[in-house]
Amino acid sequence: MTTIGQLTERFTILQPTSIENPDTGGRVPGPPVVVADVRGALEPMTATEALSTLGRLTQQDLGIVNTATHVLTTWFRPDVTVGQFVEYQDAKRQQVRHFEITQVSSPEERGVFLVLGCIERVQ
Repeated sequence: MTTIGQLTERFTILQPTSIENPDTGGRVPGPPVVVADVRGALEPMTATEALSTLGRLTQQDLGIVNTATHVLTTWFRPDVTVGQFVEYQDAKRQQVRHFEITQVSSPEERGVFLVLGCIERVQ
């Protein structure tokens, strides 16, 4: 488990939007809306953790199984949901990384930390 002192990196949580295409009348991706700028810690998910998560979801017969490649721990926020995404300026790699949020949980449901299961999306 990540500790308070490890929540040092900056992340932006974004909500995808869509707008109407005037030419076709259909919906197309629009500019994302910032939900929050947060501090947190990003860790790659191990194969054991991924299989454990997959096993729990399958046992519950959810029908759709969301997996994760990374875990982001931050302070609790009630406005963060599955389907949003995280943008991270990775100083070590000198690039912006994007992660889709596939799982949201609050350990022990205490409302102190927020643990996000994410899948990295290469752009």
